[in-house]
Amino acid sequence: MGALPDNVHLTADGRHALVANEGEPSDALNAEGPAYLKDPERSVSVINLPTDVAAPPLSDVHTADFTAFDTADLDPSIRIFGPSEHHNLPSRDFEPEYISFADGKA
Repeated sequence: MGALPDNVHLTADGRHALVANEGEPSDALNAEGPAYLKDPERSVSVINLPTDVAAPPLSDVHTADFTAFDTADLDPSIRIFGPSEHHNLPSRDFEPEYISFADGKA
């Protein structure tokens, strides 16, 4: 569903699992320069759960990433940073830690 799931929330009716895919970068830096060796894109997923005990089909896994923010004009108070020479993109630097559900919205 996404890189390095950090938090899973089940809705009260048991119909959906919400997942924060943090995708935190590796602690190791590249020997050729200051860049993370592994730095996956972050995302959040909503999974429609089956009524019986079974793995849901891939068509029931819906994942939203942050790539649209890579070219967006972000508010200057939003800090995007990493090691120097790092790509510094929202799709790789926003790290969703938790996800919850209220009034029909994740």
